[in-house]
This record gives sequence, structure tokens and C-alpha cells, in this order.
Amino acid sequence: MNVCLNKQQIQDIIHQYLTGMSSRNLAKRYNFRCHKSILRILKSNNIIIRPTKVDKQFNKKDIDKILLMNHDPQISVTDISRKLNVDYKTIKKQLIKHQVYQPNKYDDFLIDKFKIINTEEQAYWLGMLAADGNVSNKQLSLQLAEQDLSHVIKFKNFIGVNYKIMKRRAELNGKIFTGYRYSVSSKQFVESLKKHGLIPNKSCTLPFPTTINDKLIRHYIRGLVDGDGSFFIRHQLNFSLVSSIEVCDQVQQYLMKNCYVNKTKLYIKTSKKNEKYCYLKYCGSLQNIRIAKYLYQNSNIFLDRKKRLLNDFLISRNEATL
Repeated sequence: MNVCLNKQQIQDIIHQYLTGMSSRNLAKRYNFRCHKSILRILKSNNIIIRPTKVDKQFNKKDIDKILLMNHDPQISVTDISRKLNVDYKTIKKQLIKHQVYQPNKYDDFLIDKFKIINTEEQAYWLGMLAADGNVSNKQLSLQLAEQDLSHVIKFKNFIGVNYKIMKRRAELNGKIFTGYRYSVSSKQFVESLKKHGLIPNKSCTLPFPTTINDKLIRHYIRGLVDGDGSFFIRHQLNFSLVSSIEVCDQVQQYLMKNCYVNKTKLYIKTSKKNEKYCYLKYCGSLQNIRIAKYLYQNSNIFLDRKKRLLNDFLISRNEATL
């Protein structure tokens, strides 16, 4: 989030820092994501930065608490230092002293999330990330519209790292759109996702994964559809998916095999960056009910509003819900 400060606010920050407030507390007060932004303001105004906290003498109870927190794979050294209000290097020194310091513990915990795809949740979230995830060199994030906040919370619970879900606003064609974003940072984790086809700038080049077996592939496709697809009603039930040419082609193969639908034309489009992408469409209630049942029936993870739309349609036809 970009924070614009006026001269008075900058003077207030300088005054509060000089009277003892920490840069971290100032960052929270002025809605900065990182205290380094406060440090840059102070340095640009020729304010001498206080040295970091000195080493603390720990008793046995303190040590036991540090070791217990470190045993949790979801808690990083930074998390421990914040909870105990002690400098990061001091905690690290204690962990090294007790021979339990694992520099890659956090990365290993994240990598294990998608190391082997053998559950519905893993397959589904890979599909959702392939559609709506954002991948950079060291960060993975999922941002959805305001109405889907509960789904972002589900993703956060799956990943299991207690980072804050951030509210985002953007303007497009004069309209303000609000969304919620959850991110984790780990270069090693992002690197490990390449084998599943999750790469930066993947929209038009996304490959269909070879790391998911046929028993789980419908969950991956459901994630794709929840992200970049839709079921909509115009006199009848319709289905569409927007993705790369390879993904649309492979999804169609699975729908033909499992839903008894015919091969239909793939609509190839060109993006503003002159890249090719694809639309897969099916019209007609009977075949799209079969697609809906294949994707959503007996599933445990899904975008609530999309499954609710399908169930409302089935109820209107006096058919069993998903």
C-alpha cells in the first residue's frame, strides 16, 4: 500500500521517533507494511537511527519458550523476535547455541504444501492459483474480489502461515474495485511450484500440469473454473473457461471423457501484448449439468457463490443439488 504523508505527519513521525517510539510501531500507526519505510523517512530528514536492541540475558523459562516456538514449522525466527520484542539476531544466536537453528525451516514448510499432489485441497488450490494467483520471483499471492473474502481465508488456512490478509483498491474505467490479497514470500517455495506449471506471467503460457493424477484432476479443473471460468444462465445453463490454449484443450479432453460432451471449437484470442489465449465454451443445460456434477459433486473445497448458483439452478428444475 502506498502511503502519502503531508509535512505535518512527517514532522509528527520525527517527533515521536525522537521521543522513543519504535519504527515498527510508527509503521503500524501510519499504515505502512514495513518499518523500513519509516527508517527511509527519518534518514531523508537527517535523523540518526537508533541502534537495534542489545543482547538480552535469557533465563531457562525464556529459553524453553523460544525452543517451543521454534519447534512450530509455521513460526519463523522473525515471528519469535516480534513476539518476545527481542532483536532477530539475538534469537538466532540462541537457536544456534542450542543447535536447533534451521535457516530453511520456513521454506521447507511451504514447499511441503505442494511437494506431492495427493489430496483434493492440493489439486484444487493449484488450479485456483493457476487461474487467479500471482507469481513473482519470490512471492506467491492470491487476490480475489471483496465478495470472495471467505475464499481467501480458506486459502490462508490451507497454507497455514499467519500473514495478514490485505485489503486492496484499484480504479478501472472510473470504477473503484475492492479485493483482498494473501501473500507468502519464499524464493525457494516459488521455485518449487514451477514443476506444477506455476510461473511468472503465466496467463497465456500456462501449461497443463503433469503432476496430478486422473483421480484428482477434476479438483484442479474446478480450481481453474472457480478462478477463470464461469457457469451462467441465459435461458439455459452455460459454461466457459478462459486460459492458455494448452489448458483449454486438455480441460476439454477431460470433459469429453468424463461428462460425455462433444468436442467443440476453441476460440483463440489475442491479448494487448499480442499473446494468444483461449475460450472454451459449452451451451445447453443438460451437458453443463453433467459438467457441474463432474466438477462439484462430493467436493469439499469450492468457491461458495459458484456452487450456490448451480444449486439454485438445479432446484429450479426440481433436480438433486450438488
